[in-house]
Amino acid sequence: MSLRSCTAAAAALGFATIGLVGCAPSPDEKFAQEVMAGVRHSLKDPESARFEGLQAYSEARVACGKVNAKNSMGGYVGNEEFSYYLERPYLESTDIEAKVEGTKRCLLAEAQRAVVDLKSSNYPNKDELIKDREEQIEDLRISIGTSSSD
Repeated sequence: MSLRSCTAAAAALGFATIGLVGCAPSPDEKFAQEVMAGVRHSLKDPESARFEGLQAYSEARVACGKVNAKNSMGGYVGNEEFSYYLERPYLESTDIEAKVEGTKRCLLAEAQRAVVDLKSSNYPNKDELIKDREEQIEDLRISIGTSSSD
């Protein structure tokens, strides 16, 4: 059960805390919280951070998304893409090369997860899709400079 549905279940039952209904955040949800804390720490006004499109892959320890936060003048600057890997955030405005590297790692994690999901599905053309995703995975590994054993 997701954290959102756990919260709804707790509210429906009149419980003040999620723990009372036996729900726990998934590994991806826990990792997303860690990522948001790391990104906030790198901002001038951490409390103003608004996240959008956050994709967190706990098994690969990578995440990508957008954040909008206030600058030193107190105004929101607009959504800025970021990636998170090697246990730290990389924002587009401060380290574009590392941010691109993180985006590639997110794409790799997404493709790997898709292969796992496809293998356990009953999708009619799954073998063709798996082959396509595995080719994408190999291309991303070459681009990142990792091997299939990493």
